[in-house]
Amino acid sequence: LDFSFSGIKTAVINLNHKNPNINKADLCASFQKNVTDTLIENVKKAFTLKMFPNPAKDFVTFRATATEKQAFDIQVTDISGRVMMQRNYPIESGNVEEQINISTLPSGVYFFTFDNGVHKMVERFIRQ
Repeated sequence: LDFSFSGIKTAVINLNHKNPNINKADLCASFQKNVTDTLIENVKKAFTLKMFPNPAKDFVTFRATATEKQAFDIQVTDISGRVMMQRNYPIESGNVEEQINISTLPSGVYFFTFDNGVHKMVERFIRQ
């Protein structure tokens, strides 16, 4: 991932030089917000995930995109939090698409938790 902030740093330095009386607390808060926003956007781009169909009958497909090689755990829990299935999936950088057989699950509401150690996403789905 690219976490370069040189554009933001340059803008802050230039603003500080052009406005020596600027409130330093405001300047620092603005810099912090921009760095945080940039980090969040870069992390979001690093890993994307889609799950379909929902509701589903026998299979759920997930499609993941990663900017670098990684692995992530999938955990399926029922509405009471009981773990119904768990599996680890390696992803090379790029796209992966996997089908998960849910035909043995009773009809109801479930949660897929996707966790790669950096991102943790939870998707609700219905097994018909």
